[in-house]
Amino acid sequence: MQRDENGLRGNYELPIRFETMIHPDYEAGKNGRTLYYGMHDSRFGKYLLAVTVRGEVIALEFTDDEQVSLDRLHGCWSQSNLVHGPELTGRIASRLFTPACPDPVPLLPRGTPFQLKVWERLIHIPFGETTTYLRIAEQLGIPQGAQAIGNAIGKNPIAYLIPCHRVVGKSGRITGYRWGRQRKRAILDWENSLAGKQRTLFQQPGS
Repeated sequence: MQRDENGLRGNYELPIRFETMIHPDYEAGKNGRTLYYGMHDSRFGKYLLAVTVRGEVIALEFTDDEQVSLDRLHGCWSQSNLVHGPELTGRIASRLFTPACPDPVPLLPRGTPFQLKVWERLIHIPFGETTTYLRIAEQLGIPQGAQAIGNAIGKNPIAYLIPCHRVVGKSGRITGYRWGRQRKRAILDWENSLAGKQRTLFQQPGS
Protein backbone atom coordinates (compact mmCIF):
# COMPACT_ATOMS: atom_id res chain seq x y z
CA MET A 1 0.00 0.00 0.00
CA GLN A 2 1.28 3.45 -0.85
CA ARG A 3 0.08 6.83 0.31
CA ASP A 4 1.19 10.28 -0.80
CA GLU A 5 0.83 13.07 1.74
CA ASN A 6 1.21 16.62 0.46
CA GLY A 7 2.52 19.35 2.70
CA LEU A 8 -0.08 21.15 4.79
CA ARG A 9 2.07 23.69 6.66
CA GLY A 10 4.32 25.85 4.53
CA ASN A 11 6.92 24.54 2.17
CA TYR A 12 8.96 22.67 4.80
CA GLU A 13 6.50 19.78 4.90
CA LEU A 14 8.06 16.96 2.89
CA PRO A 15 5.63 14.87 0.86
CA ILE A 16 6.03 11.23 1.90
CA ARG A 17 5.42 7.95 0.07
CA PHE A 18 4.88 5.39 2.81
CA GLU A 19 5.01 1.73 1.81
CA THR A 20 3.38 -0.43 4.45
CA MET A 21 4.34 -3.72 2.85
CA ILE A 22 7.99 -4.75 2.84
CA HIS A 23 9.37 -5.52 -0.60
CA PRO A 24 10.17 -9.27 -0.77
CA ASP A 25 13.82 -8.52 -1.57
CA TYR A 26 14.18 -6.77 1.78
CA GLU A 27 12.38 -9.22 4.06
CA ALA A 28 14.45 -10.25 7.04
CA GLY A 29 17.01 -12.88 6.13
CA LYS A 30 16.25 -12.97 2.41
CA ASN A 31 18.87 -12.80 -0.33
CA GLY A 32 21.37 -10.58 1.50
CA ARG A 33 20.54 -7.45 -0.47
CA THR A 34 22.73 -4.37 -0.33
CA LEU A 35 21.70 -1.35 1.72
CA TYR A 36 23.55 1.95 1.96
CA TYR A 37 24.16 4.21 4.93
CA GLY A 38 25.73 7.55 5.69
CA MET A 39 26.19 9.97 8.57
CA HIS A 40 24.87 13.49 8.09
CA ASP A 41 24.57 16.70 10.10
CA SER A 42 21.37 18.58 10.86
CA ARG A 43 20.17 21.44 13.03
CA PHE A 44 19.16 18.75 15.54
CA GLY A 45 22.47 16.92 15.59
CA LYS A 46 24.16 14.18 13.62
CA TYR A 47 22.04 11.36 12.23
CA LEU A 48 22.46 8.01 10.54
CA LEU A 49 20.49 7.56 7.33
CA ALA A 50 20.10 4.20 5.56
CA VAL A 51 18.45 3.57 2.19
CA THR A 52 17.88 0.89 -0.42
CA VAL A 53 19.48 1.08 -3.84
CA ARG A 54 16.17 2.58 -5.03
CA GLY A 55 16.50 5.39 -2.50
CA GLU A 56 13.82 4.17 -0.09
CA VAL A 57 14.58 5.19 3.48
CA ILE A 58 14.78 2.24 5.87
CA ALA A 59 16.30 4.03 8.87
CA LEU A 60 16.92 7.53 10.18
CA GLU A 61 18.40 7.74 13.65
CA PHE A 62 19.70 10.78 15.46
CA THR A 63 22.93 9.79 17.16
CA ASP A 64 25.34 10.89 19.83
CA ASP A 65 27.50 7.82 19.22
CA GLU A 66 28.05 6.80 15.61
CA GLN A 67 29.37 3.33 16.43
CA VAL A 68 26.38 2.48 18.60
CA SER A 69 24.02 3.53 15.80
CA LEU A 70 25.97 1.52 13.23
CA ASP A 71 25.94 -1.54 15.46
CA ARG A 72 22.18 -1.20 15.88
CA LEU A 73 21.71 -0.90 12.11
CA HIS A 74 23.82 -4.02 11.55
CA GLY A 75 21.77 -5.85 14.17
CA CYS A 76 18.47 -4.90 12.53
CA TRP A 77 19.65 -5.81 9.04
CA SER A 78 22.08 -8.64 9.81
CA GLN A 79 21.22 -10.57 6.65
CA SER A 80 21.87 -7.60 4.36
CA ASN A 81 25.09 -6.18 2.99
CA LEU A 82 25.55 -2.72 4.51
CA VAL A 83 27.72 -0.40 2.46
CA HIS A 84 28.96 3.06 3.40
CA GLY A 85 27.33 5.20 0.72
CA PRO A 86 27.09 8.85 1.81
CA GLU A 87 26.74 9.98 -1.82
CA LEU A 88 23.53 7.97 -2.18
CA THR A 89 22.11 8.84 1.25
CA GLY A 90 23.12 12.45 0.68
CA ARG A 91 20.48 12.76 -2.04
CA ILE A 92 17.82 12.29 0.64
CA ALA A 93 19.72 14.14 3.37
CA SER A 94 19.93 17.26 1.23
CA ARG A 95 16.12 17.46 1.26
CA LEU A 96 15.63 17.24 5.02
CA PHE A 97 15.16 20.27 7.27
CA THR A 98 15.03 22.57 4.21
CA PRO A 99 12.23 23.90 1.99
CA ALA A 100 10.57 20.86 0.49
CA CYS A 101 10.59 19.89 -3.17
CA PRO A 102 7.44 18.29 -4.62
CA ASP A 103 8.89 14.80 -5.14
CA PRO A 104 7.84 12.47 -2.30
CA VAL A 105 10.42 10.84 -0.05
CA PRO A 106 9.91 7.05 -0.21
CA LEU A 107 9.92 5.25 3.14
CA LEU A 108 10.29 1.51 3.64
CA PRO A 109 10.08 0.77 7.39
CA ARG A 110 10.12 -2.80 8.60
CA GLY A 111 7.85 -3.79 11.46
CA THR A 112 4.87 -5.83 12.54
CA PRO A 113 1.50 -5.18 10.87
CA PHE A 114 0.36 -3.26 13.97
CA GLN A 115 3.52 -1.15 14.10
CA LEU A 116 3.21 -0.30 10.42
CA LYS A 117 -0.42 0.76 10.92
CA VAL A 118 0.58 3.07 13.77
CA TRP A 119 3.55 4.53 11.89
CA GLU A 120 1.43 5.21 8.83
CA ARG A 121 -1.08 7.02 11.05
CA LEU A 122 1.69 9.37 12.21
CA ILE A 123 2.17 10.58 8.63
CA HIS A 124 -1.25 12.24 8.89
CA ILE A 125 -0.25 14.58 11.72
CA PRO A 126 0.16 17.98 10.02
CA PHE A 127 3.41 19.91 10.18
CA GLY A 128 3.33 22.29 13.13
CA GLU A 129 0.69 20.35 15.06
CA THR A 130 0.66 17.58 17.65
CA THR A 131 -1.66 14.83 18.79
CA THR A 132 -1.77 12.34 21.65
CA TYR A 133 -1.35 8.60 22.10
CA LEU A 134 -5.00 8.37 23.12
CA ARG A 135 -6.18 10.21 20.03
CA ILE A 136 -4.22 7.88 17.74
CA ALA A 137 -5.63 4.87 19.58
CA GLU A 138 -9.16 6.20 19.05
CA GLN A 139 -8.48 6.86 15.37
CA LEU A 140 -7.32 3.26 14.96
CA GLY A 141 -10.40 1.95 16.73
CA ILE A 142 -8.67 0.80 19.93
CA PRO A 143 -9.54 3.50 22.50
CA GLN A 144 -8.03 1.41 25.33
CA GLY A 145 -4.79 0.89 23.41
CA ALA A 146 -2.82 4.04 24.18
CA GLN A 147 -0.02 2.05 25.81
CA ALA A 148 0.28 -0.27 22.83
CA ILE A 149 0.36 2.80 20.59
CA GLY A 150 3.18 4.21 22.69
CA ASN A 151 5.14 0.97 22.44
CA ALA A 152 4.81 0.92 18.65
CA ILE A 153 5.80 4.58 18.38
CA GLY A 154 8.84 3.88 20.53
CA LYS A 155 10.09 1.41 17.92
CA ASN A 156 9.78 3.81 14.98
CA PRO A 157 12.95 3.25 12.89
CA ILE A 158 12.68 6.43 10.81
CA ALA A 159 12.95 9.58 12.92
CA TYR A 160 11.48 12.89 11.74
CA LEU A 161 10.07 11.51 8.45
CA ILE A 162 7.70 9.28 10.41
CA PRO A 163 6.91 12.12 12.82
CA CYS A 164 6.62 10.36 16.16
CA HIS A 165 7.94 13.60 17.71
CA ARG A 166 4.47 15.08 17.08
CA VAL A 167 2.87 12.76 19.64
CA VAL A 168 2.66 14.13 23.18
CA GLY A 169 0.99 13.26 26.46
CA LYS A 170 -2.69 13.89 27.10
CA SER A 171 -1.93 17.13 28.94
CA GLY A 172 0.42 18.31 26.22
CA ARG A 173 3.48 17.20 28.17
CA ILE A 174 6.60 16.33 26.17
CA THR A 175 6.84 12.58 26.68
CA GLY A 176 9.62 10.10 25.99
CA TYR A 177 11.49 10.17 22.70
CA ARG A 178 14.08 7.56 21.84
CA TRP A 179 16.38 10.29 20.56
CA GLY A 180 15.96 12.51 23.62
CA ARG A 181 13.22 14.77 24.97
CA GLN A 182 15.33 17.87 24.47
CA ARG A 183 15.67 17.04 20.78
CA LYS A 184 11.93 16.34 20.54
CA ARG A 185 11.12 19.76 21.99
CA ALA A 186 13.63 21.43 19.65
CA ILE A 187 12.02 19.82 16.59
CA LEU A 188 8.52 20.78 17.74
CA ASP A 189 9.57 24.36 18.47
CA TRP A 190 11.21 24.62 15.04
CA GLU A 191 8.15 23.24 13.23
CA ASN A 192 5.89 25.47 15.28
CA SER A 193 7.86 28.57 14.37
CA LEU A 194 7.77 27.70 10.67
CA ALA A 195 4.03 27.09 10.84
CA GLY A 196 3.64 30.67 12.07
CA LYS A 197 2.15 29.80 15.42
CA GLN A 198 2.64 31.41 18.81
CA ARG A 199 3.28 28.53 21.25
CA THR A 200 0.15 26.59 20.29
CA LEU A 201 1.82 23.21 19.99
CA PHE A 202 -0.68 21.42 22.14
CA GLN A 203 -3.94 22.99 21.05
CA GLN A 204 -5.08 20.45 18.46
CA PRO A 205 -8.83 19.95 19.01
CA GLY A 206 -9.74 16.54 20.33
CA SER A 207 -6.15 15.61 21.21
